[in-house]
Amino acid sequence: MSRRDAGRRTRASRTPRPGSSASSERKPTPSLGLFHPASLVVILVAFGCVALSTTFVLYETDFWQQLAAGRAIAQLHRVPTTQLWTWPTYGAPDVNSSWGFEALIWPIWEAAGVWGLYAWRWSTALLALGLGWAAARTMGARGLTPLVVVVLGALTYRQRAHIRPESLAGVLFALEIWVLEAWRQRALGAGPTPSTPSPPPRFGGEALGFGVPLVAIALVWANAHLSYFLGLGLLAAHLIESRFAARGGGSAVRARGLLIVAGAALLVSFVNPFGWRALSQPFSFALAERREPIYQSIPELGPLDLATNLRNLLPIVLVGWPVLALWRARRLGFDRVEALLAVGTIAMALTSHRFLGFAMVAATPYLGRDLDAWVRTRRWPRWTARSSSRAALATSACVLMGLPEWSRPDLPFGIGIRMQEFPVAACDFIAAHGIEGRIFNQFYFGGYLLHRFWPDRGRLPFIDTHQAGTPSLRAAYSRALLDERAWHDCSTSSTPTRLSRSCSWTTQQHSTRGARGPCESSRRPRPTGCFPRGRSPRRG
Repeated sequence: MSRRDAGRRTRASRTPRPGSSASSERKPTPSLGLFHPASLVVILVAFGCVALSTTFVLYETDFWQQLAAGRAIAQLHRVPTTQLWTWPTYGAPDVNSSWGFEALIWPIWEAAGVWGLYAWRWSTALLALGLGWAAARTMGARGLTPLVVVVLGALTYRQRAHIRPESLAGVLFALEIWVLEAWRQRALGAGPTPSTPSPPPRFGGEALGFGVPLVAIALVWANAHLSYFLGLGLLAAHLIESRFAARGGGSAVRARGLLIVAGAALLVSFVNPFGWRALSQPFSFALAERREPIYQSIPELGPLDLATNLRNLLPIVLVGWPVLALWRARRLGFDRVEALLAVGTIAMALTSHRFLGFAMVAATPYLGRDLDAWVRTRRWPRWTARSSSRAALATSACVLMGLPEWSRPDLPFGIGIRMQEFPVAACDFIAAHGIEGRIFNQFYFGGYLLHRFWPDRGRLPFIDTHQAGTPSLRAAYSRALLDERAWHDCSTSSTPTRLSRSCSWTTQQHSTRGARGPCESSRRPRPTGCFPRGRSPRRG
């Protein structure tokens, strides 16, 4: 026998047979328990990365008006249904679909200040993405990979992690996904383990056990944010899926229960201080208002800019999620709920940056489940079977993929408010010199003006942060920013006294250049053009 034949025989003898122990190495490594030390380490690191992603200095302007409205609700002991925020429309009927969030955030600010706002950011981000992880586990993803997906989603979600009502809506969206997936898994007979399947569901028990929290979510959502329709759309997606499942021999009980729950959720959405007018807001914006110049000038209402979303690995989510969904469909069957959510949320995020956070909330559970399933089909080196190695790989992935996004200079790490963004010195000057009158302002300053001066009717802004008012008023505002004559026409309508917009700009520049800090000015701003017409300054 030649040396070559001997080598071939040796290699052949090392080839594992189908029943040998070597072939068993191809089987997926058993998942670690939830309370295994390695799992706890990865959970701690992943949630720490989520908190780190949302720990940057506050700069957006909306939350000042949210605080002002929350203070008004607390002081008036009711939800205002008339316009109290701007002088051109004062007393007119008003619709505030975010009153629930505002009533909730004001006591937090009053009790804990800036630290309270950050506690809100951390808790809502952890809940929105953590519930996605819980949903992935409910769907069978028990590995460490879904925790890596949680961090991946947080790198993009941080752009929307502001003190806004959509932070509460994100939690409601994630909670609804979790409840609905738990209901679906129960209908499929998936118990805690394959050996202990769930008992056959009963209509009454299912409708109460899963339907009550879903209806409660719809009620809270309709009173907290105008994105309530996402929750109803999610119910519709599960209803469609349940109908197909029932035709294929699945549970008809769940299909009937979902139909009743969806109808109840729609009805309770009308239980709000503004009735149908609050529910019509997203549709009136989509059909008409979004074409107005003032809305077209707001970047977050425009299409998604992928070029500015490379550090956060957003393209991996936008491409990887559909690809893995198709891979799973070929191996395990088509998931209609996942397909509808992926198409819907990704399309909305691409057309409007404002929906990007909701897309990450929707992607987290399904991308986590699909990626976990894909990872389990791969062959990995033997050393990765150790729990310590798997924990090290997962924690390293969480930290390393976040470094580019966390180092962005425009989102500096820290706890505080970037007061340079607001007309602090202008408001200080107005208050110190007793100036009053009808202010013409840029809309993004409206919230801070309300925070400083409401309920003083003599110092209300022309327009607020939410661009409240009639279409003609918003059009006049847009023209006034481009044409001085249009500004004079706008400011003299209804014979108002006025504060010039140049005053706001000048004093803001002084406030940002002060040597003593962002909230102080190094010298008095010039009062040129700031005194109300026909009045002298009111001395305090």
